[in-house]
Amino acid sequence: MPGKPQMELESGPPGAAPVRRARVLVVDDEPTILELIEVLLEDHHDVTCAVGGFDAIELLESDPEFDAILCDLTMPEVDGVSLHRFLIEHMPALSGKLRFLSGGVHSDRARDHLRDHPTPVLGKPFTTESLDEAVRSVF
Repeated sequence: MPGKPQMELESGPPGAAPVRRARVLVVDDEPTILELIEVLLEDHHDVTCAVGGFDAIELLESDPEFDAILCDLTMPEVDGVSLHRFLIEHMPALSGKLRFLSGGVHSDRARDHLRDHPTPVLGKPFTTESLDEAVRSVF
């Protein structure tokens, strides 16, 4: 039956509840950061990477079935704020699945956006556990 694909369940330790394996889109303008996040998450999630906000929008227009989106806040051209605004306007169901990654909120534009659209921000540097927690906070 067509529709939203179900998240795959992984078994955990004996007696523990199954853990959801999510489809995660990671957006960053730095390929090394994308590769690092993919390596850190790939054991527990299906990870797709987009280099920058423009690539993320193109990918989401053709495949919007992601469970979580981790997006760098500060990128050239189409930054995290622009991507989030796109999602709010064109794909509102996905806008709540976005979590920002940031080394700090340095612009008034980003601060104003976060004030008007409270969205969790995971600080850099991050750990495997904090990345996984950011993904799981979506569901």
